[in-house]
Amino acid sequence: MKMKTLLRKYRKSLLMCLLGLIGTFSYAQIPTYQMYVTNQVQVSPTVYEFDVYLLRTGSLTLELANVSFGLGYDTSVTNGGVITNSIIAGTSDLNAAQAPTSSPTGSVVYDIGGVKYRHFNCAARANPGSGFGSIISNVDGGCSSKGSRIARFRMSNTVPFTTNSTMKHIFSTAAGSGRTNTIVSAYVNGIATNITAGATSHFSFGSPAGVGCDQNPTLNPAATCAMSATVVPSSVTCNGGNDGSASVTLSGAGATSSGTYSLNSGPATPFSSNPFTISGLTAGNYSVVVTSSTPCTATQTFTISQPGPSTSSENQTACDSYTWPVNGQTYSVSGTYTHNGTLGGCPHTFTLNLTINNSTSSTESATACDSYTWAVNGQTYTVGGTYTHVGTNAAGCPHTSTLNLTINQSTSSSESATACDSYTWAVNGQTYTVGGTYTHVDNSGTCPHTYTLNLTINQSTSSSESATACDSYTWAVNGQTYTVGGTYTHVGTNAAG
Repeated sequence: MKMKTLLRKYRKSLLMCLLGLIGTFSYAQIPTYQMYVTNQVQVSPTVYEFDVYLLRTGSLTLELANVSFGLGYDTSVTNGGVITNSIIAGTSDLNAAQAPTSSPTGSVVYDIGGVKYRHFNCAARANPGSGFGSIISNVDGGCSSKGSRIARFRMSNTVPFTTNSTMKHIFSTAAGSGRTNTIVSAYVNGIATNITAGATSHFSFGSPAGVGCDQNPTLNPAATCAMSATVVPSSVTCNGGNDGSASVTLSGAGATSSGTYSLNSGPATPFSSNPFTISGLTAGNYSVVVTSSTPCTATQTFTISQPGPSTSSENQTACDSYTWPVNGQTYSVSGTYTHNGTLGGCPHTFTLNLTINNSTSSTESATACDSYTWAVNGQTYTVGGTYTHVGTNAAGCPHTSTLNLTINQSTSSSESATACDSYTWAVNGQTYTVGGTYTHVDNSGTCPHTYTLNLTINQSTSSSESATACDSYTWAVNGQTYTVGGTYTHVGTNAAG
């Protein structure tokens, strides 16, 4: 029995020794390296970038099969925002088939050492096969370049990071919900061999485990703020317009040439110069809150003014109709008319106060003899017809007078008469004793008729004789025989008839 017991102990010891030798042989074949977070920098109040490096620390060649890790960050840096992690293209030293392509953020929060962590995760890509893996560098260029860069990462927050906060990066040492375990797989004797974070003799974290390349910079460090904002407003050009602007100049401690501003409690808008201009403003009162990249805050109020409504009014009086040059419209009724147009590049309301006076007309008929002088225009007409004259009425508008004229011609007649001693003209009943030319106008007809008398008056003559006879006397003048004495007369004709 004792012999069997001793034999068992011997076999056990021999087995343990062989296992130790095998372990020693295996250990000697595994390369060693460190993983670093370095080159951390805050690019803007909301953007932070860093590198993850692998450095070969031993003499054995390190041919990478794959790499995965989860990198934690202190959730207090979010300041209520949402962080998105991304890989900056073209920054990896690994073969294209092994370079990480995504780094999603896990949703689970882990309490590690009293700090609330979330992790963004880089999953392992497919092994390329021995002889095709990336050869990890052993060149230590200091914290700026330690071996081969896995990639450069960017963390973007929807709001500025919490003032005076730090990321406190840690690599995960175990897989979990929302967290990828940190594993490096290297080809050892042609076989992909995983070395996890627990195998500290072959794998160590360069940061934050005491190597000193994790700068862990303070994000948005609090500044001594004495920043003020001066606003110079520019008025709106036209009433109701939106081309007002405000030039904002920051001065004092904490003033920078970049940051954001909020107008009347609206959304944050970035600016990238000092001074900067806020454009597209309508008339009104404004309050602007400016946050510089320091960050410091300054508040200022200002007013954008505008000219009054652009209007004009004109009074016009016209006859019958009026064409308004402003809009080309023709109006025939009195009233007030408006037109919305532009003047000097601004909206303008034109007003027309219009009085329409109407033209008038009149017609008269006249009949005249020989000629007619029209009192309307003083013209004398000798021919019948229709005549017009345009003058003005009491309103100053055209008045058209129309004359329908009938002209009747006067007539005349002439006669000659010879009479002795006197002549009574039957035309007018007048007796004339002297020869001459006499006229008489008869207006009893439509037009005057002029009678003309060419009159010759011959005078009667007389002669006297005495005769003495016996018994009887025959007067030779008339052939009468007289037997009684006395005075006798005989009327005959003289040479004038």
